[in-house]
Amino acid sequence: RRGPAPDLGGAHSPSVAVQPQAAEPRRTLAPEAREAKSRARHRAVSGGRESLLVQCGSQKIADAPGQYVTMGTMQRSSSGLLVVGALGLLAVPALADKARDDKAREEKKPVVLHVGDSFVGAGFAQALKPRFEELGAKYISIAQTSGYTTTLPRQINLEDKVKTLKPALIILTIGSNEMAMPVPEDHAHAARNLTRLISQSSCIWALPPRWTDKETGFRQIMKREAPPCRIHDPEEIASQIPRMADKIHPTPKGGRMWADHFWAWLMEGKPKGAKPWEDMPPAASASAPPRN
Repeated sequence: RRGPAPDLGGAHSPSVAVQPQAAEPRRTLAPEAREAKSRARHRAVSGGRESLLVQCGSQKIADAPGQYVTMGTMQRSSSGLLVVGALGLLAVPALADKARDDKAREEKKPVVLHVGDSFVGAGFAQALKPRFEELGAKYISIAQTSGYTTTLPRQINLEDKVKTLKPALIILTIGSNEMAMPVPEDHAHAARNLTRLISQSSCIWALPPRWTDKETGFRQIMKREAPPCRIHDPEEIASQIPRMADKIHPTPKGGRMWADHFWAWLMEGKPKGAKPWEDMPPAASASAPPRN
């Protein structure tokens, strides 16, 4: 503690009051400048790469793998997150790792590819999807409006999809637009070509439920041209399936009824949880019966 200041001006020298300096006014940064400053302060170097550490409570998340160099105390939590205490930051390398792991697991799943005309999307695929996924498959459906056996391969680029996806099982639902064609034999070659395209995998022709009494025989042609693929025909329940206002497409309830019939046929004789594509070798490896 200092003593009193010496009197330099004699007994009658007036005292001098020292005025305190005014505090420098605090500068307020514009929001853009504050954001830039915050970002610059929260950068860390990881293996020669910059990774952004984000403030707790922020909606922004950035990949921040590896070791970090930053201010403040660090702790690794039991969940694998790096907590930077002084700055109140979270680095989230675990999220990026989890995303990569999830993608790898998804890519390893067997693919069930279901293609065809608009009947595919008439409650049928919607009811089949959760059943295949429950068995560990990745179910992909493509419903082509106004699809015909003659046009479907080009409309959905079927050959490339088969090569790219390498499906464990292909389900084909086609023919609803050709049931009443005058000369069904005219499309026999197209049905044969579809079988050729899908038979490199295990394959099923899931015929659409008949919707007209004026059928001219295309169902029989599909059955003839489908082997070596397996054939599911819901003819026995066709008249019971509820239809939409057009009297053609199944309602969602009708689609579920159709899917129930298909699933019971597919899983017949198999133990619960069996994966139907595993006991179905690629159709092309089976011997097909002679064609007429």
